[in-house]
This record gives sequence, C-alpha cells and structure tokens, in this order.
Amino acid sequence: MNKLRGDFNVTNKKAEELEIEIAQLRGKLNFLQYFNDGSATFDVFRDRNGNLKYYSGNAEAITGYSRQDFVEGVIDLFSLFHPHDFRSLDKVFLEMEESPETREVILRMKVRSGSIRSVHVSISPVHDDSKLIGYRLEIADITDLKHYEDDPEDIRIRLQTILDNCNDGIILINDRGIIIEWSKAVEKTTGLARERAINNYVWDIQANFIPDQQKETITTDFLKHAWNKEVLELNEDESINGFGEILSKTGLQEFIEDLVKPVVAGNRKYFCVVQHYVTKEKNAEQLLSESEERLRRIIDLSPVPMLRIRKKDMFCLDANKSFEQLTGYLKEDVIGRNHLQFDFSPDLEQHQRILRDLSNGADKVTVPLKIKTRMGAGLDLLCSISEIIMIKEAYYIAVLYDITELKEAEAKLQKKMTELATVNARLEQYVFANEELKQFAYISSHQLQEPIRTVSNYMNVIEEDYSAQLDSTAMRYIRIVKEATRRMTGLINTLLEYSRIGRDKKLVRVSCRELAENTVLDLDYLVKSTDAFIRIGDLPELDLYAVEFRQLLRNLLINAIKFREKNVKPLITISSERLDGKWKFLVKDNGIGIDPSYSEKIFEIFQRLHMNEDEYEGKGVGLAFCKKIVQLHSGEIWFESAHEGGTVFCFTIPDNIPS
Repeated sequence: MNKLRGDFNVTNKKAEELEIEIAQLRGKLNFLQYFNDGSATFDVFRDRNGNLKYYSGNAEAITGYSRQDFVEGVIDLFSLFHPHDFRSLDKVFLEMEESPETREVILRMKVRSGSIRSVHVSISPVHDDSKLIGYRLEIADITDLKHYEDDPEDIRIRLQTILDNCNDGIILINDRGIIIEWSKAVEKTTGLARERAINNYVWDIQANFIPDQQKETITTDFLKHAWNKEVLELNEDESINGFGEILSKTGLQEFIEDLVKPVVAGNRKYFCVVQHYVTKEKNAEQLLSESEERLRRIIDLSPVPMLRIRKKDMFCLDANKSFEQLTGYLKEDVIGRNHLQFDFSPDLEQHQRILRDLSNGADKVTVPLKIKTRMGAGLDLLCSISEIIMIKEAYYIAVLYDITELKEAEAKLQKKMTELATVNARLEQYVFANEELKQFAYISSHQLQEPIRTVSNYMNVIEEDYSAQLDSTAMRYIRIVKEATRRMTGLINTLLEYSRIGRDKKLVRVSCRELAENTVLDLDYLVKSTDAFIRIGDLPELDLYAVEFRQLLRNLLINAIKFREKNVKPLITISSERLDGKWKFLVKDNGIGIDPSYSEKIFEIFQRLHMNEDEYEGKGVGLAFCKKIVQLHSGEIWFESAHEGGTVFCFTIPDNIPS
C-alpha cells in the first residue's frame, strides 16, 4: 500500500479525489522546485543605471555561457531574453524604482545551445545604509517543471527527494496556517522532527524558537495575528522576504533568510516557505565587520595618510583624515573608485611597477610617487604598500609619507654643495694668494725696509755733516725725504701688522664689557685730552679672539674721537642687542658722519676719505683692520648714520665661531 503523509491510500481514492490529490501534489512539486535555488540559481547584480556589475558562478548551468563570457562582454545577458519578455522586465524595473519590493517574472531565454528555456527571475531591491543602490536578479531554469507526468507516485517520489536533499529548509502550509510538510533541513536546523511539526499551526511551532530576549514582545498571539494578516492574505502574485534569527532546540542561535510564496492547486491555496540558513555567513560577516571596524578605526586615528584598497579589483574602501588634509580630497572623492580613476594618481608606468612588484610576492613595496593635490600643487610622496588578509578577503594598506620638504631640502643641499664647491675653489685661490701675501710680508719686513733705512741714515749724515754747506732749500729737501722714509716705514709696518691679524688666533671666553673697559683705559690720555665721554652698556660674555677683538674696539673708539667737529666733546656709546643666533654690537658717536656712498670704500686698506692729514691724521687702515677682525669672527660690519648726527658702526659676532 502506497501512502503520502501516512494517511493517503491511493487504491481507495475515487477518481475525483485522486485528481484533486494529483493537482495538489503537482502544485507542491512545482513550487518546491521553483524555490529550490540551491546551486541552480544564477545571481546577477544590476545597478540603478542598468549596468550589470556582478555575475555568480552558476551562469553556465543556466545559460550555457561562462561567468567570464558575461564579465568580458562576450555576451550581453539581456540579449538572451525574448524581446517581448525583455520589455516586460524593463517595465518591472521602472515599477521598482517607485516601489522597491521583490517582484518575480517568468521569461523566455535563448541559451548557448540555441534552445529556448523558461526561466524564473526573482528581482529584489539592494540597499546600502537605507539607500537603494540596485537590484539582485536570481535566475532559475524552470523548463523541466512543465514535463512532469501526472502519476501521483512519481510526483510523491520527486517531492520527497526534494524535501530530503534540499540544503534550504522547506515548509508547506495550508490556507488555515497548518503545516503539511517539514523538510529534513528544517529538522536538522531546529531539532524538531517532521512528525511533531506537521498538523500543527505554524505560529504555535514558530513560538518555540523565539530567542529569550524577544519572547516578551513576540508572543504566540502576535505571531498568529501576523500570519493571518500578512501571509495568509497574500495573493498568488505576491510574496514576502524576511530575515531573522531563531533559537533551535539544541540551544544554538540560527540566522535565516526566508521567502513565503502562495500557490494555488485545484481549489485550495497553499503557502511555501523556503528558509536559507545564513548563520555561518552571518557570523563570518559579523567577524569581518568587526575586523573592518577595528581596521577602520586604526586607519582613521593614524596621523599618517592612509588608504585601504581591495586587492581583487583595486577599489578604494577607506581613507583617513590625514589623507584628506594632505591631498585636499575627501573620502567621498576616492572611496568606491578604482586606483586608476584617482584624479591625483601617478602615471601608468608607476602603477604598473607597483602592481608588478606586489604580484611577484613582495610583502611590502615602497615607491616614490609624484601626485597633485586638489588645488593642483605638486607633492613628492613615499608610498609604502602592504597586503593584509581578513576573513579570506585581501586588502592593500597604502601609507603615504610626504617628503616634499625633504626633496626641496635635498635640492637646496645639492645647490649648496655646488656653491660650496665653487667657494672651495675660490678658497684654494685665496689660500694661494694668502701664502703670497705672507711671502710679501716677509719680503717687506726684511728687504724693503733695508733700503729705506739706508736712505734715512744717509739723510741724517748729510744733515749733520753738511748742514753748514747747504742752503735752506737743500735742507728742506732733506727733511721731505726723511719724512717720506718715515711714512714709508710706517706703511710697511702697518701692512705687516694687517697680515698678522688672526695668525696666532685662539678662542677664549671673555667678558666683552670688561674688555671694553680695559680698552678705554688704554686710551686714557686720548680720552682726557679730548674731554671725551664713553658710555658702556650691557655686553655679553662670548668665546672670542681676545687680542684681535680688543684691537677692533680700540680702532672704532679712536675713529670716533678723531673724526669730530672742532670744539665738540666726543660722546660715544658702546652697546649690544640679541639677534637670532648672534650678537649685534653698536659703537655710536656724535662725530662728523660719513657719506653713505662710501659704505664699501671706507673698509678698504689705505683708503682715506680726508686727504688733508693736518686736519685728520692717519693712514686709512683702522677700519680695514676692523673689517678683517670681524670677518675673522665670521661676522659682518657696516655703518649707519645716526638720526641726531654722527655715525653708528655695527658689527655682528655669532654664538658659534668656527675655529
């Protein structure tokens, strides 16, 4: 005796009852196979602009074409549908733009073999943060559903095979809400056997699997009302999708996606519930989400500009605040875009070199890049790219180091090195010239002075021995020659003294104020004879060449006293002020002043601005000595006109003097 659900005896049924039973079984079988998407479903993602962005791996089983054929554009999916059916599909998309809810259509498709197949297309809206971004198309081949025979035993066997082997759970419910089928997958997931589930109201059974934290709000009465209001009232062309969680009899929490679809068989309406168990996917998704959130926080808080790029398609998934500040581009400008679409991206050759190094198995690739900011400014970067893997998903982390200033400094350093090479060449010339000057000084000291002494001695002999025989004119000539030899000797000694400046230099720590006071004491006779007043302000302690620095102050004080108006008492002030990394000294007088046009000439040796030596005596070497001593200390010297008359001589001494 053959039975279906244990209480249906085929041999005892009348012809009419048998016919009804066959219709019911066919209806159940059709919809069970209709919802058996399993591995036979071909999934496609279509964005709102009509572009197909994703194809699942089951393309060939449905269409005869491989997934790669669709991805590479060998064939257009929509071109496979019958033109009339495609217009119906297009209409469905327009309707979903106004009311985004799941819709289903049956279309004719011409597959690769040339045959026409009937396919069922379920179209579901896809959201991202509540924003509609496109539609998911689930395509199932239902051609063979039309060829089942009417034999009830054959239908029963096929039905039981589906119930026992389908990975998704299948529940069949009649129009009163009573469970009439309960598949093996549902048994395994819930822990509730088929015998205990069938012939019970679905809401009573469902109440057993509500998680504890939801039991106060989701009661049996609530479920009964929901089923009667939202499910049992569905029309044949309607369906309901849902996502939720249940607590199985084993105490494990399971996440499910379900689809409820009504079906009419004979004069009765039934409801088919297909449950897709996504606990593993949900757990993996949650773990991935948590890992991504941690990674996102790390990237966001990093003071270094960073990007996260998905390896498989090189699309940017994240960018931090430091990146925005560096480039001027916002996250929204780069997230969701391929690396080649970045407006600031380097040239293609650099991209190819980076990808080549990464594909060769390098754990980390560091390359210099040149990019442009949003404002068009050029940046030199050092880009370090590393690969990380999270839950079988591979990413690249790109860390950007701004080396623009370093590059500029490098260019400046190169320029300075070139300048230094030039200076070194000049210095070598200077050293050579200085050696010649030393030789000249030696010659001046030992050889030039000897003829001068000879001339001077003979002039003295002539003056002493022959003065009685010479007239006044001859005697005047003798005095002129003697004065000339005296001046010549003075000039040679001055030149020797100038050449010796810094020869035996030694840096020592001295009080500049104390040194200035001692210099004034050295000039005590000159100060008293001219009734000069010298005021010394606060002066620092420095490492100096003490002998030369004292001579510097001495020459400036003598100049200040010497070049004054007649009958005007000299008033001189020595002060200092702090500058960046150096000290500025000022020697101010109330003298006759200096024409600014002589700013360079005045510091040259033997250059006199006052040719009348009777009015202002001197050889024109004092300020030349001052300049050489200041340069010995790696400083600068110049003069300025005082507002109330007179001159201010200024010179600088750095904190660190090269030895």
